[in-house]
Amino acid sequence: MIDERILFYQGFPIFLNNGLYLQSVDNSRKEAYYFYPKQHGCWGIGAFLLDSGCVRLIGAGPTSHLAGRMCYPTSEKEYRKMFHNESLDFLTDGQSFAQNILANAIEIKKSNNDMKKYIGTKTISATPAWRVDGKVYPKDGEVPRSMNREDGYKVVYEDGYESWSPKDVFEKAYKIAETPVDRMQIEASEVNDRYIKLAAFIDSGKMNEVVDDTYNKCLLEMQCCTMFDYIRLLDARIQRMQGSHSAEVRKMNFGMAIMALKAGYPIRRSGWNGKGLWVIKQVPAHITEEIVPKMQSLPQSAKDLILKGKGTIDYTSQCLIYNENTGRADSWVPSISDVFADDWEIVVE
Repeated sequence: MIDERILFYQGFPIFLNNGLYLQSVDNSRKEAYYFYPKQHGCWGIGAFLLDSGCVRLIGAGPTSHLAGRMCYPTSEKEYRKMFHNESLDFLTDGQSFAQNILANAIEIKKSNNDMKKYIGTKTISATPAWRVDGKVYPKDGEVPRSMNREDGYKVVYEDGYESWSPKDVFEKAYKIAETPVDRMQIEASEVNDRYIKLAAFIDSGKMNEVVDDTYNKCLLEMQCCTMFDYIRLLDARIQRMQGSHSAEVRKMNFGMAIMALKAGYPIRRSGWNGKGLWVIKQVPAHITEEIVPKMQSLPQSAKDLILKGKGTIDYTSQCLIYNENTGRADSWVPSISDVFADDWEIVVE
C-alpha cells in the first residue's frame, strides 16, 4: 500500500518531503524507488517507471516481499545491498527527486506529442505451421521430433517475403478472408464493435458532457442508428449467402424501406390488414407529344390542355399501392403510422 504522502496529479506522482529515495544512474531504464518510513514493523517501497511520458507504478508494498526475506534497511549501504546494485544514487531530498523525475517525464511526454497514431492494413497468405529449432514446417508435412516445437503460422507477404508468427499473436491480428462471406463477417464484427462503443458513449450521458454542438449530437445519434441497421443488413446477407434463403432483416424501419423503394423494389408492411398489397415507386418517364393523344389514362380535356402547352409529360416521383388480388393501383402517400413503423419488408414473392 502506497504511503498517503505520495500524491498523484494528472498521472504524475508528486513526492512530498520525508522518506528516503533511490534512483538508478542508468538513465535508459528511467526507474526510481521510493522508500517511506517504517510502518507496521517494516519499510514500505514504491517502484515507478517512466514510460511514454507518464510515471507508471510498477510495484508497491513492504520491503519484506523483496527477495523473499524481511528487510530493515537503515542506511544507504543497506539499501544498495538489498538491490544488489552499487550504482544507485542515494537521495535524501525528496523534493529534488520529485522535480527531477517530473522533469524527465514531462520531457518524454513532449517528445511523444510529435508522434501520431497509425492503423495499418495488409493482406497476407498464411498456413498453420510449426517452428522447430528456428526452422518452419507446415503442419501437413513431416516435422522433426523436438522439444523446441512452437505452434504458429507460416506467413507470406504480398512482396513474397516469408516469416513465422506465434499462434496467439497471429490469430489476434488476422482473420481469415478467403471468401466473400469471410470478408463480410470481418466487416460485420468490426462495425458491431464500433457500434457497441458508440451506443455506450451515448447512453452513458458522456456525449452530453463532451459534445456541446447540438447538430453534431444529432449526427452521432443518426450514425449509431445507421450502424445498427448496417449490421442487420450484413447479418441477413451473410445468412442468405450461407444457404438460409428465408433470412431477412427483421423490424425494418421506414428509412430502410425507402432505400429499397428508391432502388426499385416493392415494399409492404406486415401489419397491413389487406393481403396482397404492396407499394412501388414508378419509373420516371418522358411522354412525348406524339404519345399524349394515345394515352388512355387521361381525359380528352386534359390532353387538349397539355398539347396547347408544352405538349409533353414528365413522370417523376410517384408511388403506387398495388393490390395483386384485384389488379387495382392507387396513388400512395405514407401515413404518419407508416413513417414510424418498424414492420416493413421487401416483397420478393
